[in-house]
Amino acid sequence: MSQRTSQAPTPVVSRDELLQRVEGDMQLLQDLVEVFREDLPERLRALRDALERDDLDAVFAGAHAIKGSVSTFAAAAAYEAASQLEDLARSGKDDGLKTATDVLEREISRLQPALREILES
Repeated sequence: MSQRTSQAPTPVVSRDELLQRVEGDMQLLQDLVEVFREDLPERLRALRDALERDDLDAVFAGAHAIKGSVSTFAAAAAYEAASQLEDLARSGKDDGLKTATDVLEREISRLQPALREILES
């Protein structure tokens, strides 16, 4: 009989770290989230377009920009996903880029409601 250990899932956002980064300034946090939400669709579109064109330099640039954005929010999984995509693009190989992009998009889709929840709390 195998034993399963239950671990609490990693939070999408480290709330305490995020609030520390903005020094508890909820208006600043709201402004940062608003800019993120406004810029994100275009960044993701550009990333997908670069992927379609096999433009690894543009994939790298897009992943790097998104990594910077999500790092602001102490979103470790989204940061790691963007970093992995960035590394794959930097390597010059397109193996795994589609999967890594899907993972990044999934993590970002988890991040947005987590940010909304923090703003509403």
